[in-house]
Amino acid sequence: LEVEIMQALAAAGADTNFRTAEGNTPLMAVTGAGGLAPDTISDRRGFNLGAEVREVERLDEDRVIEGVKVMLGLGAKVTDTNLEGDSAMHGAGLLRYRRVMKLLEDNGGDPDLKNRAGASPNDLLSRPGPGIQ
Repeated sequence: LEVEIMQALAAAGADTNFRTAEGNTPLMAVTGAGGLAPDTISDRRGFNLGAEVREVERLDEDRVIEGVKVMLGLGAKVTDTNLEGDSAMHGAGLLRYRRVMKLLEDNGGDPDLKNRAGASPNDLLSRPGPGIQ
């Protein structure tokens, strides 16, 4: 997580609420949302790469909080969801970032928002997480 690069890109005019084809935003990327379903990762030719993806990297929570604060300061929308219904809070819940979840909730995030699979950030926080480092 490169907070300084995030700040430099924003200063150069980058859209801090940009969405990928899957609907993911930079704030979602900071918290770990958007890569929650490794079995759906494909290359440009459509080949499934999920068999090679086994672990989700859990970064230092202080660094993630720093990144979230930068994104919030740049106007990131906490309530945005991607095509799967995941918000930034879903990524924080999956990766057990309790303080990040609190920060997002304090800024309008909903810890009980259900995604398309029926899971809320609080649900993800309480589930065992296979492959989390």
